[in-house]
Order: sequence, then structure tokens, then C-alpha cells
Amino acid sequence: TINDDVKEYFKTQAINEFSGIILHELEPKIGILKTLGKEEVKDYGKSLIKSKIEDFEHFFKSLRNLNKSTQIPSYSEVDIVELIKETFFEEHARYDSIQIKMEGDESLIIKTDKYLLSIILANGIRNALESLSELSENNLKKMMITWGTTDISTWINIMDEGLGLNDSPENAFKLGNTTKSKSDHSGFGLGIIEQAINSLRGEVELTNNNPRGAK
Repeated sequence: TINDDVKEYFKTQAINEFSGIILHELEPKIGILKTLGKEEVKDYGKSLIKSKIEDFEHFFKSLRNLNKSTQIPSYSEVDIVELIKETFFEEHARYDSIQIKMEGDESLIIKTDKYLLSIILANGIRNALESLSELSENNLKKMMITWGTTDISTWINIMDEGLGLNDSPENAFKLGNTTKSKSDHSGFGLGIIEQAINSLRGEVELTNNNPRGAK
């Protein structure tokens, strides 16, 4: 039988090779389409072509992050509180109506790969914000980020009061799965989180939040 470490190695190699080939072969062609669209489509800025090209650009951005989530970690000292706040305020810019609460130590420095951790945080925070954005305007939209340490680990918890899970957590982590209604969602977000955390030899857990939402 093949043990879990070997299975994870082959999975990582497959993701890296597949995403790398797609990016190499197709991503440059999106730039060509965008240039041609601007030159040949009347009122390109308001056109459906522009919207669809932007969907493709979003997809390839997600695919780049998926590819990079398989990289071998490069460890350095990182203040994760600073990184959480930087990442949140960058992602939150488009969601003014969402309330955020943060709780934890004022500073928490650990040795980790800053880029991989930023991928995890960005996708986790974005997933929560997008879920909240799909609630009606009448709903109070809240999320919370907490962090801390135990004698053996460092943890970060992202909770929202959005749509929650309508499927099993295992299926939610599968690449391409999404519960979001908008067409620009690649369905890679949670898969990227899982892969990046595996690269850091960490653990990830996804559950429904009480009374609603996910954590």
C-alpha cells in the first residue's frame, strides 16, 4: 500500500505539472486576445468580450497561485498579525458593508514561508468576504479573524456569518468546486488553501459556523 506522504507527493507533483503546462501554453494567449479586443471591438470597455476576458484573467491568477502553492517552503521570521491585517485590508477594499473583528496577540512572530501563508490568508479571507457579499442587503454581514499559539502550534481562525457549507468539507476542498453564483469564481480557493497548508506541513479544518456561515 502507498502511505499518505507518498500520495501527497504524487498529488503535489501532478498539480504542479498540470498547472504549469496550462499556464505556459494558454496564459500568453489571453494577453493577445485582450490586445485584439481593445483594437477591434467597438466600445470594448462596455463589451461582453471584456467581461469574459477578465473572467479568464481571474482564472489564470487562481491557477498561478495553485501552481505556487506546491513550492518548497522558504522559511523566515514573519509577524503573522501584520500579515493578516495587510492581507485583510487589501481584500476588504471592495466590501465596505462587511464588519470585521480581529482578536489575538498584538504581535506573533513565527518561522514560516511568508508567500505561502499570504496565499492561504488571501484565499481564506476572500472566500469569507465573497460568501457574505451574496447575502441580501438586509442581512448584517460580519466576519471575525482570530489567532494565537498553544504549546505545540500556531493557529489562525477565519469565521464568517455568510452562506455556510451546503456540501461536505471534503468536497469543498476539491479543485473546481464552488458554491458561489458569480461566473468569475474558479473554485480553486479552498483547494489552494489545502495545498499551500500541506506544503507547510500544517493542518486545515473547514466546518459550518453557528448560527450560520463557515469557519
